[in-house]
Amino acid sequence: MPRNVTGAGIEVEFFGQKARMMGGAAALAIQTGAALMPVTLWFEGTGWTVHIHPEIPVPPNGGRRDKVAVMTQQLARIFEQDVAAHPQDWHMLQRVFAADFDPGRLPAAAGLGEEMKIPVSGNGAGGGGPS
Repeated sequence: MPRNVTGAGIEVEFFGQKARMMGGAAALAIQTGAALMPVTLWFEGTGWTVHIHPEIPVPPNGGRRDKVAVMTQQLARIFEQDVAAHPQDWHMLQRVFAADFDPGRLPAAAGLGEEMKIPVSGNGAGGGGPS
């Protein structure tokens, strides 16, 4: 699951609750034309099973912010299905559900229709991967 390390992010429904997920993968797919291919994995026996899901297409209509929100919600649904199937293998190192955040510290999520500004620099080669 994309990590939300700041408490900001895209508000999605996840297991019937409001949650926040980062929209960077969807934004990158929209900006570059790269495929957004969700990947989930879990333990099976003594090894890993990896499932590469079908591409989440960029919606044909709406502004950039709306498209990011729709695609991030689709990611959440895919993650929700696989977490439900393999709950013992879901590990989050920070809060995901909005109800778990201190409302005084939680930045307001951008509403649908608002543009999201994501700076992109470099040629996309090397570095900056997940930590």
